[in-house]
Amino acid sequence: MNKKIIIAISLTATLFNSCNIDETLNDSRSQEFSLNNGLQTPSQTLEYIYQTLTETPGNPWNMWALNEDTSDEEAKPTRGSDWYDGGKWQQLHLHTWDVAHPVVFDVYNATNKGIAYSTQVLGLNPSPEQKAQAVFMQVFYLWYMTDLFGQTILREPNEAQTVPSMIWSRAEAIDKEIAMLEAVINDLPAFSQVNAGRATKNAGYALLAKLYLNKAVYKATDADGNPQVVSPSAFTSADMDKVIQYSDLAMNSRKFTSIAGQTPGENYFQNFAPDNGQVSTEIIFTHENTTTNSPNMYAFGNMTLHYNQNPSGWNGACTTTNLYNLFTSTDPNDPRLSSSLPYLTRASGLKAGILSGKQYDQTGKALETRQHTPLIFTSDFSLTAATEAQGLRVIKYLPDYRLNADGTYTSPGTSNNDFVFLSYSDCLLMKAEAFARKGDLTTALSLVNELRTARGTTALSSITLNGILDERGRELYWQGHRRTDMIRFGTFLNPVQGRSTVSDRHVMIFPIPLEALNAIPGMKQNPGY
Repeated sequence: MNKKIIIAISLTATLFNSCNIDETLNDSRSQEFSLNNGLQTPSQTLEYIYQTLTETPGNPWNMWALNEDTSDEEAKPTRGSDWYDGGKWQQLHLHTWDVAHPVVFDVYNATNKGIAYSTQVLGLNPSPEQKAQAVFMQVFYLWYMTDLFGQTILREPNEAQTVPSMIWSRAEAIDKEIAMLEAVINDLPAFSQVNAGRATKNAGYALLAKLYLNKAVYKATDADGNPQVVSPSAFTSADMDKVIQYSDLAMNSRKFTSIAGQTPGENYFQNFAPDNGQVSTEIIFTHENTTTNSPNMYAFGNMTLHYNQNPSGWNGACTTTNLYNLFTSTDPNDPRLSSSLPYLTRASGLKAGILSGKQYDQTGKALETRQHTPLIFTSDFSLTAATEAQGLRVIKYLPDYRLNADGTYTSPGTSNNDFVFLSYSDCLLMKAEAFARKGDLTTALSLVNELRTARGTTALSSITLNGILDERGRELYWQGHRRTDMIRFGTFLNPVQGRSTVSDRHVMIFPIPLEALNAIPGMKQNPGY
């Protein structure tokens, strides 16, 4: 069968000052932008594609928000007049978004943009390795489109604009995505520390493991496109064998970060430090950032910290008791929950992990709110009317400080941390989950305890399938995985802190923005919207 390739809808007004999304659904705009910006060779276009990662999964206001704000890990309460923003953050946590939600629109457009430029490489006579990298990025973005929106639009590279786009449902898209990546996996370059921000064999294997692990989720779809709550029995043994196989291949040459003289907590948070790209041995695929090309990384800390902390934050995002209790119910001394790091203590007095209780600066002085009361982060919060100190905060990607002449440290609003998409621990937990879904809980427990031992926390005496989800929460929180994980385990619709009702199943995928519906002949709105 003639394989169709995706092409994007228009690429937003920031790129094209004269277009909007319903003016065009073809490659003319992307070609125009490419010619005007020197993207005329496969290598130039590939480099641009890697840069687009700052706009999608690595953007806390974009795809990350869709995956975290909607889950049991994160919320952005309204505090007085702050953080209301038209109600968009409340709507994500309450599962009440609609077709006009601005974050949904931005994610849809940015994801299609990544697919479009990946497709463009395929029409530029690439080498086998360049083609393989382009297909990896194409599948990477196609998977996010499938996972988030349930439908993908497809077009051949350089195809005539008069040819209608082909639309894949999520049930058929997952098979095509797997086949596309498997066809080129051998042409991807070998992994090395210096190319962790590029498509490599390890990254390809990790992505294939993730595709096979979620395959049953996308197959569980009504004829009209409405997602079903997937049954545990839908995960086939053959697919789980593929997860195990590809996870092992992805972890090849990777290992737990373990630096001489460091505590388990220091080693864990080193994977998210400003120099993680140079030091972490767990990274498999990242977006490489520097202080000049990381427009969003510093926001992961700033959006959660109080105004009087260092860095001076925006006092918004917090985590939930759902996540906090995963730690306290097993090992409250788990270093992933909270660790004192010399780097943070010296610069700010912060701890890494989840911040709770009274907060102090680097001198040990107790911090105050703007009302001059003690700054004490509490587990309770009101989604619509929170106080300054309500909600537990999170420091996962460590702030990037600069030493001042007076010996103090400040964070200048830039950050060198690389954003981690695929990692050793994610693959280890995918492997454990696959064994658990095959009924081998003994092997699953051994793999989970291998991780917990490396992290310096207590071993578990037993494990259940839902226990794998709990461990994924403890290990991968604040990394943009949670919505997808909860849907796979059938818990996404359950009440969480800040949302007391059970959600309807249609919210397991987002609506197609109206602009796209107007532009794409044959595309139908997802059920429930």
